[in-house]
Amino acid sequence: MSQNVNHCPYCGSAIEGGSQFCPNCGASITGDAGPSKSAQPAYTPPPQESYGTTPAYEQPSTTVYAPQKKDDNTGLISLIFGILSCVGFLPCIGSIVAIVLGHSAKSKGESQYGSIGLVLGYIGIGLYVVGVAVYLILLFALDWYSLF
Repeated sequence: MSQNVNHCPYCGSAIEGGSQFCPNCGASITGDAGPSKSAQPAYTPPPQESYGTTPAYEQPSTTVYAPQKKDDNTGLISLIFGILSCVGFLPCIGSIVAIVLGHSAKSKGESQYGSIGLVLGYIGIGLYVVGVAVYLILLFALDWYSLF
């Protein structure tokens, strides 16, 4: 037993063949009640176009943009100042800059260069302290010998 599926002449919604009223607008299908058929033209469903397997209308895709991590090279600058402090070009100031920038780079996640710059900054501070201590010892030692 198959049922015919027709369309309502007033609103165009699909109705089963045995129905007397449209389930969408409530109009009488048999013509007993409702507006006359000449008041509105009969509904014809729009032609469905098929272009392969994709539907006629497709939801637009949304693109989510993630913020890009800006690379400010803080770790690399820390590394450079750490090297300069250990070599002797910027003994104290270079070490302090390397330590500060190394900590900043580690907090930003640039741990590779930042960690190396941080270690070199501490080594530079250590070398500076040892160098000043040796200088003062030699200065007092030479001054001590000059008294005799």
